[in-house]
Amino acid sequence: MTVIGMLEDEWRQVGATAAACAGLGRRAVAEPALRAWASPAELVRELGGPDMGLAPGVLGALLRSGDDPLAARTMLQAVLPGVKGVLARGFNGQRLGLAHQRDADAELVGATLGGHPRPCR
Repeated sequence: MTVIGMLEDEWRQVGATAAACAGLGRRAVAEPALRAWASPAELVRELGGPDMGLAPGVLGALLRSGDDPLAARTMLQAVLPGVKGVLARGFNGQRLGLAHQRDADAELVGATLGGHPRPCR
């Protein structure tokens, strides 16, 4: 399984837990852009929908919560579709073999996390 696959599996387990919902609620007190969602999983689903106009304000609110591991994990999950698109197209127009794909997954996810490619719990 690729790093992205593992992250998606983990997200299905943590994105809508009571702790995740409570954390989003606490962040929403200071960040009005986060108030429309009951869970980080719901937030990520809607950001992937047709109304991309929400994305800059929501992603900015998550970035301002930089010391919160769940906010960082939510941010990562929100950008994974774009990361997967880059991987699907390959780098410089070249598709990658499966062995290289796993390395590329880890490299891109690590860069997204600022050099810390480990899931938050």
